[in-house]
Amino acid sequence: MFLDKLVEIFNSNIAYDAVVITTRGGAQTDFLIFDDYHIGRAVAKFPIPIITGIGHQKNISIVDLMAHTQTKTPTKAAEFIIAHNRTFELNMLSFQKTILIKSQQLFLVNFQLLGSLNSSIINKTRDILSQKKDEIVAINQVTINSSKSILFNHRKDLVNTTSQMLSKLKIILYNRINDIKNTINNLKTFSSQYQKNKRGYLGHYVSLIKMMSPENILKKGYAIVRVNNEITSDPKRIKVGTDIDILLSDTLIKTTVKQKTKYDGEDNHDL
Repeated sequence: MFLDKLVEIFNSNIAYDAVVITTRGGAQTDFLIFDDYHIGRAVAKFPIPIITGIGHQKNISIVDLMAHTQTKTPTKAAEFIIAHNRTFELNMLSFQKTILIKSQQLFLVNFQLLGSLNSSIINKTRDILSQKKDEIVAINQVTINSSKSILFNHRKDLVNTTSQMLSKLKIILYNRINDIKNTINNLKTFSSQYQKNKRGYLGHYVSLIKMMSPENILKKGYAIVRVNNEITSDPKRIKVGTDIDILLSDTLIKTTVKQKTKYDGEDNHDL
């Protein structure tokens, strides 16, 4: 029963600060259980501190010897825990005061050091700013003087370059004007000759067009065949019994096809 309770406490996985074993008193035989080897062994190996207050004033049991702390009665066990906690609380309060005092002292020392460092930084910063200001003024003056000299030289170079460019542009422009005048004269000459040649070609084409006109072709003995008022040269459109118009140079012949034979290209009829 006692061992089962210890096993139950162990298996609960609760982080107890201590386990207290007490009894309500009794006869001497009631305390024999605390001299049991197995119980004493379990108490000795138990991972949580065990405090005993079994309640017998004269004898000390094996469990008392194996326990972390042994007291005579449950009241003594409670007093021990209260005293232990009170001592721990007083130690924590004392430790808190010590930390507070040390923190104040450390803060005061560091605050003084910080003030001294701040003053030193301010003074050093002023000195550096004053020195850098003088250097910047000197550099600024050198820059202004150098800039004036550079601007003057570049302006002089720019004026010279501009003069050279204007001279070159005048020469180029003069040459271009002469080229344009020559081109205009050449165009006038070539245009006149070109127009004359084209007029000759045009007259030749006009003569050819007149020669190939339907009137001249009909005068040469050719005829124009029309089927349904449409000029045709396709013999497939002309069938036996088809009404056709034959247009000669000065005569229109309306006729009906009575016979259609293939022509081999040779004229075997006497004129």
